[in-house]
Amino acid sequence: MHDMGDVDEFAYAGYGEAGVGPLRLAFFSTYHGLDSLYRQSYSELQTSLPMETPVGLFVLGTAYGLSMEWLPGDEKWARHRYKGGVLFLWRDFAVGGTVYGFTDGMDGYVDGRGGVHWEPQGSFSFFLEADRSSVWLGNGIRFRYAGLDFRYGFPDFSVSLLLCVYWEGWFAGGLAGSGGIPLMGVFSGKTFAK
Repeated sequence: MHDMGDVDEFAYAGYGEAGVGPLRLAFFSTYHGLDSLYRQSYSELQTSLPMETPVGLFVLGTAYGLSMEWLPGDEKWARHRYKGGVLFLWRDFAVGGTVYGFTDGMDGYVDGRGGVHWEPQGSFSFFLEADRSSVWLGNGIRFRYAGLDFRYGFPDFSVSLLLCVYWEGWFAGGLAGSGGIPLMGVFSGKTFAK
């Protein structure tokens, strides 16, 4: 085991979402640094379109992301990421998944995630999300103008806290911790379906 001593690691993230008619638009951006050795910035633009069906709401979504990484004063590189997702909303439940991949010669690297969210009438929510190597459990609490989401990841334990502020169909939020953002922005799009 190698002792890294006093390494300064930091990360910042921001997220926003708006509904325009039936169309949902969202973005998030992150910035990560490791001392003066490494920097990464990732930004993503998402959109989704809901369709009413006799048994519930069906949502199709897509996203484009740009990852820029660099070693200060040395190498830099960029990666493009594409996503597609589906979501089905029925009563208080949301079931969905996403597939995503990068375009940078990783031999057609494609992966995916899925999840189930339960938001009973009231202020609480619960969810389970997974990909091929990790599982996340979480819960949230909603107030009139704000909300808190807690995420717990396994088998490599991680925890994060997401704080969102709501106002007339708009909301913005910030994240602290290593548990990551919610699976896919379309889950939060349920607020526009109500």
